[in-house]
Amino acid sequence: MRSARALVFAAMVALLATNPLSAETIEIGDLSREYLLHTPSGSGPWPLVVVFHGGNDRANRIRRRMGWDDLADQEGFAVVYPIGVNRGWNDGRSNTVRYDAGKAPDDVAFFDALLDVLIEQAVADPSRIYVTGPSNGGMMTMRLMCDRSERIAGAAPLIANLPVNLEPVCHPIRAIPVMVINGRNDGLVPWDGGVVADNEERGSVLSTEETMEFWRRVNGCSDQTGRQDLANLEQDDESTITRVSWQACNAATELLQVNGGGHRVPGDDIPFGSRLIDALLGNQNEDVQAAEEIWKFFSRSTEIH
Repeated sequence: MRSARALVFAAMVALLATNPLSAETIEIGDLSREYLLHTPSGSGPWPLVVVFHGGNDRANRIRRRMGWDDLADQEGFAVVYPIGVNRGWNDGRSNTVRYDAGKAPDDVAFFDALLDVLIEQAVADPSRIYVTGPSNGGMMTMRLMCDRSERIAGAAPLIANLPVNLEPVCHPIRAIPVMVINGRNDGLVPWDGGVVADNEERGSVLSTEETMEFWRRVNGCSDQTGRQDLANLEQDDESTITRVSWQACNAATELLQVNGGGHRVPGDDIPFGSRLIDALLGNQNEDVQAAEEIWKFFSRSTEIH
């Protein structure tokens, strides 16, 4: 029997469903894969941010909510929004809810082909490819950190932990700048690790502490950290943020710990139903805007290791 939390998750999915915008296509084997692309004015190649939507979400929704297009116009980078099969990503979990056995798409191949096309079109600077995304998209970000570290200049998984099944086979060939943003009260991707959305068919994840310890080791950091409590600019959101930065790293390694935060991306622009979403997913922090914080981190971390 499905748990109450799993039923709430299903209700959230129904609430958020919208029709996708028209998309560009690329052929991967016998599949036509789709993506949305935004470029700033002028001519490329530009730095490229690859934004993976969350599970059961849509690329056009995350495009509207997170403000990446406006930020790209201001800062001079391109943004691409891949579209997942069955509205999700093959992120390394044993996620039998989304894919039948043996039928999960090769999303790493999709990533490779998408980069190849955008580099060939002089859209993407191959030395400045960044990946990010929330939830299922955050776990897909981590899978690419494992499998394609040589193509990634920085990564920002959001409200996501490292899948248990991915950890033993994750062997990046170099250090990768990484910023994780997780809520301590996340009821779907639990801070302390375990089953995703209270549904064993969705697989399990490590805790945030274990996830950050994994990336600390990959990036050659010491076990010393610096901590900074960010200004509590919006006290009505019932949450605060602590920035945790590991020291003596080969690549910058940071965690934005959202104290009191739920399964929410800070500063996400929810156009309707915000009170119901608060009830379903927990508190959303409004002290920072996630895309701005992520781009600042990427901009500080452009060196390829």
